[in-house]
Amino acid sequence: MADSFKIARNTTYLTIASIFQKILSFIYFAFLAKIIGSEALGQYQSVLAFCGIFYIFMDFGLGAVLTREAAKEEEQLPNYFRQIFGAKMILIVVSVISLVATANILHYLKPNNYTAEDLFLIYVGTIVVLIDTLTYTFFCVFRALKKMQYEAFNIVIYQGVIFCVGIFGLIYIQQVLFLLLVLMAGSLFSFIYFLIIVKKKAHLYLTGTYTWNNFKGLMKIAIPFAITGIFVKLSGTIDIQMLKYMLANGNHYVGLYTLAFKLTFALTVLSGAFASSYFPSISYYIKYDIFRAKDTFEKGMAYMALLSLPITAGVLVLGDKIILTVWDERYFGSILPLKIYIASLLFIFLNYPVGNFLNAANKQTLNTYNTGITLLINIVLNILLIPKYNIIGAAIAAFISNTVLVLLGLPWVYKLLKFSWKNIMLKFIRLAVASIGMGLIVYFTQDYFAMVGNKWQLLISMIIGIISYIILLIITKGLTKQEFMNLRQALKK
Repeated sequence: MADSFKIARNTTYLTIASIFQKILSFIYFAFLAKIIGSEALGQYQSVLAFCGIFYIFMDFGLGAVLTREAAKEEEQLPNYFRQIFGAKMILIVVSVISLVATANILHYLKPNNYTAEDLFLIYVGTIVVLIDTLTYTFFCVFRALKKMQYEAFNIVIYQGVIFCVGIFGLIYIQQVLFLLLVLMAGSLFSFIYFLIIVKKKAHLYLTGTYTWNNFKGLMKIAIPFAITGIFVKLSGTIDIQMLKYMLANGNHYVGLYTLAFKLTFALTVLSGAFASSYFPSISYYIKYDIFRAKDTFEKGMAYMALLSLPITAGVLVLGDKIILTVWDERYFGSILPLKIYIASLLFIFLNYPVGNFLNAANKQTLNTYNTGITLLINIVLNILLIPKYNIIGAAIAAFISNTVLVLLGLPWVYKLLKFSWKNIMLKFIRLAVASIGMGLIVYFTQDYFAMVGNKWQLLISMIIGIISYIILLIITKGLTKQEFMNLRQALKK
């Protein structure tokens, strides 16, 4: 009972902190995008994406190893920490050298795309990710000890520091270097905070064990975690690097593309909150009640469609107004990529029940294979489409990749669970009808409110969309009273 309470409490801490972080992070991103413009935004995002790739190699799955092994034997935590800290310092040195070498090679090959200024900003970004990977090791200590309140508190304060300093400073300094220094300030705060907490609460010190046998042994254990992390990270960043490398004026295109990407993935806060309650439930039912597992999976798929389909319809109709009203004409080129990206929102959401089910069923290796296949497809499509269609091609590649990832996982879920395709498809059809109907109502009524100004027109259209969707859900029976009560109860839990 005590362990169950700890799990529930820790899940609550991290879920609330994560939702807060995503909301505040997107507001901050939206503000800086409006202030600095697409060119500087693209430069900023490409630096973060480039350094982020090497962040994965600095950790190489060792954080997950520390969490898993120390959770099994808490009394061995100091020993595990020293071993992993020592191995991590070796990886950091190798990764930093590789990062600097790669950046300079790109500068040599494409001096117009990777300028001297880009190189300097990458060096600054390297310091940020170096600090972050050390802080992540501290996170893993407290995850092993099941004391995630420290991580949750840090997430909130870290994002709050970046938000306050960044927004105030951007009024006076609209430079990419300043934005990176803001991130560095947040990262330094996190590092110092955890350095103190890990000493006081876990009685650990920054000392490492440096032996070849220790390093080699840890690498063998960490490889599965590392491969998964590398695939996931590249799936979210490789398109940005390819746009920057392959297109003239790459920063501008990266800025336009990133806005569409961020707008779409900001919405995953909804599906992420669902996953935090879905995963432990499906894990339990798989072991003890397969019929409840089947029912939970089908309802999970339905809830994801319930959330994603109306958003998709709304953005397809109002996407141009959202971009031009919240930002301005500088981001006109983001409209079509946004609409292509949002068309894959259903599959992005569906991957939460599909992927989490496979993980809960101890089939996480399948998720790794599927992610690797999807990454390869994404890279090939970007190579083929970006030169001809620039960011439109990258958005199409992302749409196809998001779709393929779910289609690869679903047959395996069916093989293990034998869920009802009929139930899922009937529910999807009803929800699709309600969403399309809502989209049509918004489309044909939006011009009636043009006289109130763009911002009020957009707000009124959204309100009409929400009301009409609820009414159409009742008419089409897309959401029954019992399902509504179940969803409400799940969200409360």
